[in-house]
Amino acid sequence: MISLKSPAYEQEIDRQKILGHLQNVLTRSDIGFKDVTHREDIWKASQARADQVKGDLTDLALVGIGGSHLGVEAIHNALHFGDLQVTFFDNLDPIYFKRKWSGLNSIENTHWVITSKSGTTLETLALANFIEQSLKAEGLDLASRCTVITEFKSNPLYTWAKAAGVEVLELSEDIGGRFSVLTPVGVLPAAIMNLDIEGLRKGATWALANEDFVCDLAIQFLHSLKDEKFISMMWIYSDQLNTFGEWWQQLWAESLSKKVSLSGEPGPTVSTPIACRGANDQHSLLQQVIEGQRDKLVGFLTVVANNDYGEAMQGDLFGVQSFCLGKKMGQILKAEADANMQAMRSGGIPAFHLEVEKVDESALGALFMSFELLVATLGEVFQINTFDQPGVEQGKVLTKQLLQPS
Repeated sequence: MISLKSPAYEQEIDRQKILGHLQNVLTRSDIGFKDVTHREDIWKASQARADQVKGDLTDLALVGIGGSHLGVEAIHNALHFGDLQVTFFDNLDPIYFKRKWSGLNSIENTHWVITSKSGTTLETLALANFIEQSLKAEGLDLASRCTVITEFKSNPLYTWAKAAGVEVLELSEDIGGRFSVLTPVGVLPAAIMNLDIEGLRKGATWALANEDFVCDLAIQFLHSLKDEKFISMMWIYSDQLNTFGEWWQQLWAESLSKKVSLSGEPGPTVSTPIACRGANDQHSLLQQVIEGQRDKLVGFLTVVANNDYGEAMQGDLFGVQSFCLGKKMGQILKAEADANMQAMRSGGIPAFHLEVEKVDESALGALFMSFELLVATLGEVFQINTFDQPGVEQGKVLTKQLLQPS
């Protein structure tokens, strides 16, 4: 399903110690993301609600930001090829809001899913207000055509939904927003898109059973930090998985960059994550990687099934690409990935290669759970709170102050 085809570093870090930290994650009772495969209500409630709302839908509109958005967009970009139009309302940009609104096929046949773990997210609640205003202008209302996903406790979103008779699916309190893709946050939209949600579950189960794979990943990153590689790049040679890279970027940055440890000591120095698009970013970032500071660990993510995909090039329109004749598009992209990897390694840049057999629901579920386990395990190693994000709170407070009437 997923394999570490070639590592950047051979094992020098105590593997048994890493396994011990992973076991701590798997046995902790206060974190729930690793238990989602056993929580039947997640899968049954999501499928049941999807069956209720699908009907004659032309559009699915998803309202959320950060952990309430990136995972489900990764699912959509990787797997959805159906007729249902899926639109993400994920930012308070007025121009893009208008453009996305105008792009809906049928407002009457759009189902809205509003997601906020806390039920207080400023951007999500504001977007919902603007959506309600826009619907009212069309003689419609939001409550009769939406689903809410939030914690089952008193918060503005939950309170509104219950009062308005809106169906609410639970985001459990023991699962953080950025760890929530395999909850109704991702599973409900996947079911509405007619994707195989049991495949997502199967992939997550695979990851939970493959502890050695998670340990192999942890060793790569821990070794790189020991080697003072404080930028971690993930070069993804599959446009289906590009948004997975953005999801990983948030998961890594918000979970591991902490000012203080659990003991109150200064937190560890961890790497800055950068998701890259292959081959596109060979024309934007590669120069800096090859000739810049040797402060990077580079991961390559490729898809085996794509390597031989597409029609072969039959002609040389410009007379300069005879070396591509007879080659399929996937073969050309694979050659670029292999060449980029070789160039980095020959230049002394540590690079590892992750290989996915094919992009399907099982592979995506495995990727999500593997990287969630990886990040949680690194948090145990660093002795930090992996599941909070105190660094973003001041900006929230100041935003509200600036918006208050003077």
